[in-house]
Amino acid sequence: MEFVREAELLINVNPLIRRPGPAGLPESPYTCCVTIVDDRGKKYVAELSGFWYPEPPNTPPTVP
Repeated sequence: MEFVREAELLINVNPLIRRPGPAGLPESPYTCCVTIVDDRGKKYVAELSGFWYPEPPNTPPTVP
């Protein structure tokens, strides 16, 4: 990480807003904002947003 001076990851989920999702599970909106400053001081910013729903508690992890 010698080329990265600073990095920040902000994740925001609003569980108070819901819409019907797959298999009847409610989805909530999220935003994910990433900021990286390189060793020259140049700032890179990216933001993703969408809807998220919690995985069922007993779902085994999938391996690609």
